[in-house]
Amino acid sequence: MATSYKTPGVYVEEIPKLPQSVADVPTAIPGFVGYTESGSEGIVPVKITSIIEYENNFGKGPGANKSKKFVTYDSLRLFFDNGGGTCYVVSVGGYDKTPSADDLKSGFTALKDIDEVTLLVTPDAASLLDAEQLASVQQAMLLQCKELGDRFAILDVKDVNTKSIDECVDDFRSKIGTVGLNYGATYYPFIYTSYNYSGFDFSTIVGEVMSKYPIADKKTKTNNVETDAPSNNNGLKEAIKGWFKDDRQSILCFLRAWQSQNKNVKIEEYCDNVVDKEKKVDDESAEKALQNAIKSFIPGYAEKEEAMAVQKSIVPPSGAIAGIYAQTDNYTGLWKAPANVSIASVKGLSRNINNNTQDNMNVHPTGKSVNAIRAFSGKGVLVWGARTLAGNDNEWRYIPVRRLFNYVEESVQKSTDWAIFAPNNQNTWTKVKSQIENFLTNLWRAGGLAGATPNQAFYVNVGLNSTMDVNDVNEGRMIVEIGMAAVRPAEFIILRFSHKLQES
Repeated sequence: MATSYKTPGVYVEEIPKLPQSVADVPTAIPGFVGYTESGSEGIVPVKITSIIEYENNFGKGPGANKSKKFVTYDSLRLFFDNGGGTCYVVSVGGYDKTPSADDLKSGFTALKDIDEVTLLVTPDAASLLDAEQLASVQQAMLLQCKELGDRFAILDVKDVNTKSIDECVDDFRSKIGTVGLNYGATYYPFIYTSYNYSGFDFSTIVGEVMSKYPIADKKTKTNNVETDAPSNNNGLKEAIKGWFKDDRQSILCFLRAWQSQNKNVKIEEYCDNVVDKEKKVDDESAEKALQNAIKSFIPGYAEKEEAMAVQKSIVPPSGAIAGIYAQTDNYTGLWKAPANVSIASVKGLSRNINNNTQDNMNVHPTGKSVNAIRAFSGKGVLVWGARTLAGNDNEWRYIPVRRLFNYVEESVQKSTDWAIFAPNNQNTWTKVKSQIENFLTNLWRAGGLAGATPNQAFYVNVGLNSTMDVNDVNEGRMIVEIGMAAVRPAEFIILRFSHKLQES
């Protein structure tokens, strides 16, 4: 009701003429669930904006211990290297735990209340030995995405060396189920990262080498090696402070053992080969120098290191893919397919996929499309697929279409709550319609909707005898119908050539 005018005077009234705007919601904020070196007590989502912040909260990777297949740390590195920004991380345990489906599902339960999350990722699920457990985790991810309607699941196909590509893909399809398929996409194969070890575990190699040399009373030598080492051995000690700090005694013991078998080589001379004691060197230089020196002294070390590096650098692609989603959203828009994009910090793939192999992955009678990651000469490693798991659904076949609708639905839902309990009449209907139309017009201008005019790109209908009848109004319902012509990717480009007859 207007102000009651009783006292003579001048009254100022501000009359709103413009409709309220629709605020954009975030589109590429993943929630990572996995195992970390350290973390807070309980299953608690932690907001992370950089790999440094991750290390401060959760530590680093498990190092070169082949028995520990946890890849959350390297997956986060891939996420940030490929354009990722803000994300949430849920630690469900340390590296001393055995991966289990229940742990990972509890992490996603914790993410359920984080409204900002729009992507679900769990690279550590690929380390589950039981295929049924892996499937149960992925099904839980898809179910949560379907129930909430505001997020999308990025899944991995488990890569089993003893199986062919088709067998790995078919195993995934047979176990993933049928619920929420248009809310997820999967990628294959695994990728080789270009990362070095974090906290390199040298004890395994040292133990193997030491076993080849007969040493009397190794325990005594290990306990006394600190005092037995030359006092001026600063170069070696400085080098060990880096990667090898946890295995200092083992390495020094090995050096003394090696010296006992090679009388003509002294530790002091060895240190001279490692670092120049007259110069100040940083930890990284000392580490590299020590690494190179050890390679030259230990038979077979270089081969062992290379084999372990290849084995340990294999990572499921979901972390990198989440980064590419963020990169595409930021630089183009989420209506652009996150495909035909190179993956950074990757030096190869666990499997080579060609056109014939991808035929079965991309189009299948079940409709459960698996997006390929392929290496192309002169281009690098590219994401070469943009389909959801609902490949037979013409409406939800493509990832950008599903994610565009998620984005618009949540943005409009959150921005129209002002109309709750407003008068259900023409005045309110007009305001709501104008608000949504302005938002969709801006989306169309940015390239997110197809059509030469706004009328071709979308429609917004609301009103009595249009979207509602008298009974709807009496029941307190205001029904708004919104239609959008989402842009779809050009998946197959067909160039047709023919002869043209000479005309003169």
